[in-house]
Amino acid sequence: MSIEIKSITTKRSTMKYFVFGTGDKDFILVPGVGIRDNTLSADAIVEYYKPFWEEYKVYVFDIREELPEQYTIDDMMEDMYEAITSLGVRKAYFNGCSMGGMIVQRMEIKHPEVVIKGVLSSTICTISNQAKETLTSWRDLTAAGDLKKLADYSCQQVYTKSFYEKFYDFLVDYHVNADAEDARRFIVQINAILDYDNKEVGETKPKNLVITAKGDQTFFYKESVNMAEKIGCEALVYEGFSHAVYDEAPDYLEQVKAFFEN
Repeated sequence: MSIEIKSITTKRSTMKYFVFGTGDKDFILVPGVGIRDNTLSADAIVEYYKPFWEEYKVYVFDIREELPEQYTIDDMMEDMYEAITSLGVRKAYFNGCSMGGMIVQRMEIKHPEVVIKGVLSSTICTISNQAKETLTSWRDLTAAGDLKKLADYSCQQVYTKSFYEKFYDFLVDYHVNADAEDARRFIVQINAILDYDNKEVGETKPKNLVITAKGDQTFFYKESVNMAEKIGCEALVYEGFSHAVYDEAPDYLEQVKAFFEN
């Protein structure tokens, strides 16, 4: 499988993206922060989201190409809004994972007219002291150039032990093969997460589903449940999974699809 990587230039930015699916419903998938671009994992993402192919047209974007040192979650959201509307998307279903969930939260506040429904996976509305400690350690390891240690430390926090051990070689290679610009972009995004505080979360209008896991060591699941209470929506809490429940839970996509369609 080989997915075409495209580029969209708006008044705000230039962003790489890819599209798959043949359906008539638009779906914006917003992955979390990573030390390398989402488009590098296009084939894997397309294969994983196969259940959406027939009914949806799925869009996945990278963070803007010319990335300044000071860049916020709201900047990411506005760049995405400009990109999707420039591509003719007027209303869409959104699934935001981790940092992606923060982007979707802000989209729902600033541009609720484009969101039909939103899934907020492994995300929170305010960064706790525990989350700050975790993210700061990722940032500092990246800044020090210790990408092997970053891989070991962050992946053990994000994935379950069995997943981490099974895909250890791939996860380490993914991190240590990042170049200096990848590392810089990662640090900029981590800083944006560290500064995130969605005080308006209670004003969210679109219908949402919050998905979290009790084993999440990055954003504690109780913080996600608390966010769901503020929004006034259901929280689906998984047992036996960690932060990347969106990659590991066998029925995760079934839950997302069912929420979109019911």
